[in-house]
Amino acid sequence: MASDIFKYFIQATLDQQLDLQVYIFAEVQLHWRTVMCKTIVKKFDDLGDSLLHALNKILCGSLNYRPLVPYNPSVHINRTVVLTILPDKIYWVVLHCTWNLFILENLGVSHLNLHKNQRFAARETIDLIKQHLDSLFRQALVVMTACDVYTGVECIKIVVKQLRGYIQRNFLNKAAGALTASTVAAV
Repeated sequence: MASDIFKYFIQATLDQQLDLQVYIFAEVQLHWRTVMCKTIVKKFDDLGDSLLHALNKILCGSLNYRPLVPYNPSVHINRTVVLTILPDKIYWVVLHCTWNLFILENLGVSHLNLHKNQRFAARETIDLIKQHLDSLFRQALVVMTACDVYTGVECIKIVVKQLRGYIQRNFLNKAAGALTASTVAAV
């Protein structure tokens, strides 16, 4: 959605700008239209987010405008827990997300010693992953109320990073997929 908003502003005609009560320099529009046509930039999400942040006071801080309230606000105010498990390490990050504001609440890394002949799709791998998950990470997954470390939320999102093979370490794509599936099962 942020990408679409950015593109709308860049392609807005003078009448549309008047309707939005904004003015966009023609040179800026021309520059970004050229960038779009040449596909120099393929994703405009971050630019759209930046634009929305810049327009925040205009869109939400004035008496002339009312902020849009989503149908399900808890989705936009949540804790997002991101987890990546490799054969030798576990990486995790906990973010508190409020619309387009992200606060890093916690992060960690711990060792995971999967042996070379470990079957990543086996039940033993899932159990081993569960045993090695940090207690603060486990808390981020289940505690919805505010505590010393985490802000209270109504929704917790969990993201498991999809792994790819790494030939230099003899870690094939098939094994990476199995380890990702075991990680999802463990969480």
